[in-house]
Amino acid sequence: MAKSDIENTVLVGKCIAVIDAVNRHDIGINGRVTDETKNMITVTQEGASKRLIKKNITIRVDGSVLKGVAITGTIQERIKKR
Repeated sequence: MAKSDIENTVLVGKCIAVIDAVNRHDIGINGRVTDETKNMITVTQEGASKRLIKKNITIRVDGSVLKGVAITGTIQERIKKR
């Protein structure tokens, strides 16, 4: 899947890994996305949920690296930007 395709898809249900973050404690979090809002994603890891601010993280999903700024906004807003 191309990087632009991933930016314009729903992340809920996908496995991600945080590879860089403003908050150093968020680096290394990996798990399944259980909720996505305009500015946040919720990742469930080993039964615990962690809410992450999209613009403060860089994630790896489906083998692609995405900066959080690219996935900020609702899916409808991201598609309109194309």
